[in-house]
Amino acid sequence: VTTAISTSAEAVVACWKVLDELIARQLPLAASSLQYKQGANEPVNLTTELGKVKTKLEQGQLKTPFDLHAEVVGVWRQCLDKAPQTLLYSLACMLAQIFDELY
Repeated sequence: VTTAISTSAEAVVACWKVLDELIARQLPLAASSLQYKQGANEPVNLTTELGKVKTKLEQGQLKTPFDLHAEVVGVWRQCLDKAPQTLLYSLACMLAQIFDELY
């Protein structure tokens, strides 16, 4: 049963839960399924970048779910721009799909 979110505070809590699920559970699972290991030379560190988004959310810099969505999509775009046709890009695509389902 899905319940409606009626206040902006509830929306922020829901966004935090989605982002936390993505970072804490889905990122490690997806990386494992692709046998992806973060290298020192990777152009984008997904854990770091998603952590920055989470910090912005916690500090109140992201006011709406749309702000959160835009920030997370920006992380996926970094992977597309900086690491096309790599495992990092594949991981970002997988996580983007999971994020959209959770969001």
